Amino acid sequence: MSKEMSFNGMFYPDSCEEIKSWISSVKKSFKFEKKEVKAAIVPHAGYIYSGENALSAYLKIKKTFSNIVLIGPSHRVAFSGASIGLFDSFKTPCGEIENDLVLAKELKERFSWLSFLKEAHNEHSTEVQLPFIKNIFEGTKVVEIVYSDISLGNLVELLDFCAKKDTLLLISSDLSHFYTLDEAKELDENCLLAIKELDLSKLKKCEACGIMGIGAIIEVAKKRGWKSSDIKYTTSFDRSKDASSVVGYASALFS
Repeated sequence: MSKEMSFNGMFYPDSCEEIKSWISSVKKSFKFEKKEVKAAIVPHAGYIYSGENALSAYLKIKKTFSNIVLIGPSHRVAFSGASIGLFDSFKTPCGEIENDLVLAKELKERFSWLSFLKEAHNEHSTEVQLPFIKNIFEGTKVVEIVYSDISLGNLVELLDFCAKKDTLLLISSDLSHFYTLDEAKELDENCLLAIKELDLSKLKKCEACGIMGIGAIIEVAKKRGWKSSDIKYTTSFDRSKDASSVVGYASALFS
């Protein structure tokens, strides 16, 4: 059973040729050096709004891993705990990505709060990352986890367990939603400082749809002695030029 695409043609192009062309053009617009990375935070809005921000992080990641654990918040389905995708593969416009079913089943057995709710995976926070993964880390297996009502401690335990493996941890989150540009920047500065300083207390004044994921990777980074770097902040204003109601986006690397 393959996970079908739900947001192609909306959040990202439906054409593989268009995706590849877009990635190629963005790569030419900035300089980057690849580094070994243990985890990353990436935004998940439509590519026209946050795609360049996300891509700036992806392009800096040196492929030293065999699989990716991709974690994002549920926007459409409310449930207890988190759902881990037990699909054979995930479809993208550029072909399928193999699910690491061995790891997925191991995690589901180990963590009682993990289940498989098929409808929970109709989720853009994780799906928009898949074309990036397919094109930049060809051949890499993925485990997809969508969380809803979950404790920070549970996510920390999961991510810390996965960090012991040959795995890249990928945390999907946008920042504040629908404030004025000035208000958004003020709120989002707390999120950026929390990531930069690995300071969970600063998340108390941060608004983010994936705040649990951000908090969890901060805690794992502190435990494992990782440092954050390459923090990039943008907003929807950069594209829309509408300062009355914006969404904030951040990407960051941990190594």
